[in-house]
Amino acid sequence: MASPIKSLPLPQLWKCCFAIACNLLVLMMGSTEAGRGLHEDEPWLKLRAYTDDTNRPRHAPPAQSYLVSDGSWVDCVPIEGQIAAHHPSLRDHIIQLKPSISVKYHPFRSGESHPQLFAREHGGCPDGYNPVQRHDRSRRGGVETHEYAVTSVPVVPGAYYGTSIISSVNAPTVAGASDFSLSQLWIADAISPGFIQCTIEVDWQTFPRCYDLNCAGFVQVNNRWVIGGAMPSSTTLAELSHEVQAEVLTAVQYDPTQRNWWLYINNAPIGYWPAAIYGPTCLQGSASQIQWGGEIEYHRNSSAHTKTVMGSGAFPRYGYPLAAYIRDITFTDVGTGYTGVPVDPAVLMVPGNLQRTDPNCYDISVQMGNSLNWGTYFFYGGPGGLNPACVGQL
Repeated sequence: MASPIKSLPLPQLWKCCFAIACNLLVLMMGSTEAGRGLHEDEPWLKLRAYTDDTNRPRHAPPAQSYLVSDGSWVDCVPIEGQIAAHHPSLRDHIIQLKPSISVKYHPFRSGESHPQLFAREHGGCPDGYNPVQRHDRSRRGGVETHEYAVTSVPVVPGAYYGTSIISSVNAPTVAGASDFSLSQLWIADAISPGFIQCTIEVDWQTFPRCYDLNCAGFVQVNNRWVIGGAMPSSTTLAELSHEVQAEVLTAVQYDPTQRNWWLYINNAPIGYWPAAIYGPTCLQGSASQIQWGGEIEYHRNSSAHTKTVMGSGAFPRYGYPLAAYIRDITFTDVGTGYTGVPVDPAVLMVPGNLQRTDPNCYDISVQMGNSLNWGTYFFYGGPGGLNPACVGQL
């Protein structure tokens, strides 16, 4: 809705953000405490910070720990002791185990296997515990450069309750340990020229380090999805020529009764961002803009552009099955309360809504026809510095 240290190179890691050789070992350490039944009237459902040190928020000690075949460790942390308890606005917060509204997005089949390695190999954490991926910190050097290929609906204060998409899960190569390449949706609010005060950002990414749960705020309730966990069901450019494509459905929906922004993956509620963690003028019941597309970040230490690719690495003009895509793009309208409202593709093509840093590096192409029965959709991505004409952001 996110990883090994630089000195230990591993295959690429697939993240569902807020973003993979090892022997196939199946190890568990720690206690074997049984799952706890979840009842909302029990006092342990109130968030409780594990320490009083606000400068170093930490999860409570795990009841169980699992080694996943990509080399990562996943800890099963008591749901009430998750790092969100350290947020100053969430003291005494009562955990909401599910949304108050029933939302079903696009009919979606993710296959017989769970998309993430942890759930495939270990099934999930016991009831009452959240899976949390351990992470290592590494230093970063150079100047951060961000480049985009995105599109959006217009900025309309108070207009949007949420959005849902189905995105291809590709295997972009990254040129360095500090680079990332992602596909995601952005929900933004409190927007002024050249400045966005707050956002919710989520989908998948390639990034050889973790950050997803480093900051307190997101309250997780699902015991099978690992925020930042590896998703082996990705698609390489070579596989795309055989029309084999992995996908994931991602949605964020505001719950006006609870005042929470809920994250859904493949129609399952994963957790939420309480509106209380934002300022009084930001994401309090609605958003002003929604964006979708791709982004890369790299650290520019020379005039050469990074060879980190976006999406599948193919330009949008190659279309299906080679180019990465985001399809069935919908939003929830505040005025009507309807979910699954298709976004008008003509709106996504308006200059200012459609943006790319350098189309010779990474591009985006909204499709006006619907020959694939994909609703509103676009292709995006590109090879970056592998294209000699790519200059990017100087």
